[in-house]
Amino acid sequence: MTSGQSPDTIADVICGNLREYALYTARTPGGKSGGDGEVTWVDTGSSALNRILAARLSASRADARIRELADFFGGRPLTWITGPADRPADLGARLLATGFRHQMPWRGMALVIEAPPPPVATPPGLEIRQAADSSEIAAWGRTAAAGFAMPENVARDFPAVFANLATDKIVYFLGLSDGLPVATASLFLGSAAAGAYFISTLGPARLGGVATALTRALVAHAASLGYRLLVLEASPAGYEVYIRMGFRQYCDMDAYVINT
Repeated sequence: MTSGQSPDTIADVICGNLREYALYTARTPGGKSGGDGEVTWVDTGSSALNRILAARLSASRADARIRELADFFGGRPLTWITGPADRPADLGARLLATGFRHQMPWRGMALVIEAPPPPVATPPGLEIRQAADSSEIAAWGRTAAAGFAMPENVARDFPAVFANLATDKIVYFLGLSDGLPVATASLFLGSAAAGAYFISTLGPARLGGVATALTRALVAHAASLGYRLLVLEASPAGYEVYIRMGFRQYCDMDAYVINT
């Protein structure tokens, strides 16, 4: 994927990477996933990372299908992510009417890696380390859950989802200060692009360029593996950070949640 691709194509890659990543998380023990041409759903078997996305619903069937899918998860936390190609056009309003609440807008963004990136400069006192074994990945998960202020039941289950996944497709980065985890980032090795997920920082680490340093580590690692496009979904809090780093926005997305 290079800068010669059209904006619409890159938007499709952003949404496709998120779908590919969500399906990968269903490989945790007890997880399952499915799709029938109408939606893609992921059930991790826990309270964390249950997702519905890529909806292509007819207007006549949408309301019943939304209720059916929400019931399928049995009261566990669920996130429904909408993207630019989702149907019907008023899907967000239908989700709200069914009991979902709008969590936040996301901005689908991408960085074209034109040349080898410069060495990653880290703020004083910050160590960036790859988490490799299940205990380190669990620590990564606990840090990310705290950084995103996840609800208690989601935070409880979130680390185990990743600690039980194979590491062939996800690379985990921990930012440490005085040996203690203060920041996270991860790189999903997708089929058409690398994806940046769960970039988070704790407390004072939110100042001083820690998130930027972790993101630059992802860029460097993606480039070393031959990727030329890094994609992500930016929250409102992270949007300006990514703009300053050279990311561009290609699409709008929204996250809706229920049972949280």
